[in-house]
Amino acid sequence: MHGRWWRIGAEAALVLAVAVVAVSVFARAPAKQAGDEANWLGTARYFLVLFVRHDVSAEAWPDSYWTRTQPMIPRYIMGGWLWARGYEYEWLDPNFDHTKKWFTNEREGKAPTEAILTEARVPMRALTVVAAVLLYGVVRVMAGPVGGVVAALLFCGSSYVPLHMVRAMGEPPFIAFLLAALLVSLVAIKRGALRGPRVGLGLVAGLLLGLAFASKLTAIIAIVAVLLWGSWAALGGLVARRLSMLRTQVDGRRRLVWSLGVVAVAILTFSVTNPFLYHDPVGRSWLLFKNRQAEMMVQAELDPSRAAMTLPERVEQVWKYSLIEDTWAHTRLRWPLEAALAVVGLAWLVVRAVRLQPGADAFLLLWVLGFFGGVTVGLGYVLDHYFMPTATMGLILGGLAIGWSARLVWIGARRLAQRALTNSRPPFAKESAST
Repeated sequence: MHGRWWRIGAEAALVLAVAVVAVSVFARAPAKQAGDEANWLGTARYFLVLFVRHDVSAEAWPDSYWTRTQPMIPRYIMGGWLWARGYEYEWLDPNFDHTKKWFTNEREGKAPTEAILTEARVPMRALTVVAAVLLYGVVRVMAGPVGGVVAALLFCGSSYVPLHMVRAMGEPPFIAFLLAALLVSLVAIKRGALRGPRVGLGLVAGLLLGLAFASKLTAIIAIVAVLLWGSWAALGGLVARRLSMLRTQVDGRRRLVWSLGVVAVAILTFSVTNPFLYHDPVGRSWLLFKNRQAEMMVQAELDPSRAAMTLPERVEQVWKYSLIEDTWAHTRLRWPLEAALAVVGLAWLVVRAVRLQPGADAFLLLWVLGFFGGVTVGLGYVLDHYFMPTATMGLILGGLAIGWSARLVWIGARRLAQRALTNSRPPFAKESAST
């Protein structure tokens, strides 16, 4: 009992330490004003429409650019925080003119005042702290506390992360909910290794994944990963049945049903949080994706220097901005440490994941590869914040490499210590021990 409480205390101390470091970094991290912040804040009034006026009519949620361009959760978070703090912001015009300076847009009512912008960033800073703790949790569950601490510290020490995770944009809630969904899913899979993941944890994972999806459409990649994991389990179970491993076949079916349940809850959450979808959930959801692709095409035409037209170009951009540019090691030491760790972690994860019945390792592998592959294929125009999900996945892989290496070193050190202790005993002591 004493040992159990000691472990709980040590775990709590590590989580608290990660949170303290994250607060010290992100609470005051400077961020340059971005036109996208004006776009997000200019549409934060949808919080008032839904939660204050309770208006879900077609007139209040028309088919327009601002209802098509991004999901609603970040707007609700920013709008709700500003409303709770007593700010008037409904007058803001989201049509920020990127050809003009910030102060000119502010004077024309197309950009928030400094006070509103500073206040709207407060919940984003808080969500970034939560994301750092969740990142620790994901790696901790898979590879131990050492890897978790390293991943969280690299997250906090990066020059890239604070730049994009303290702004009043969609990335902070997206990354926080995405990591929360991943952590709950991994815990559920590990706990249900024999009988399948529990329904309750599946509901929580689906809700969190749905909130991530309702923050950024990029979360569709995670939904696909969940479905692929369930399909892998079902197919593995079918093969196991042919090999007369009936117990594994039952496990595979349960895992498939669980993954389908997670996805169903996620899609339901995504739909419920956006009244724009109520009048045609399938058709209007498709409009959101079509609009994002059209936006990238227009952006690439207007600024060809940022266009990524070929697959090799996209691979190079994802590699550079996710694993090298503005990382902790590259900024301070000029070493591609995070990239090297990510490669090692991925190779190790592949070795651990490839088996007939997929477990937590396989789930994480599909999740990580999904984001790297999905962002690479879908990248038509390069903006720095597009790489936040892949940068986060890279830090997870780096944490796994460190965590599993630390475990091997610890096991090896213990064995050497035991062998040295055995060899140092006098012969009669060894005889006594064997007797």
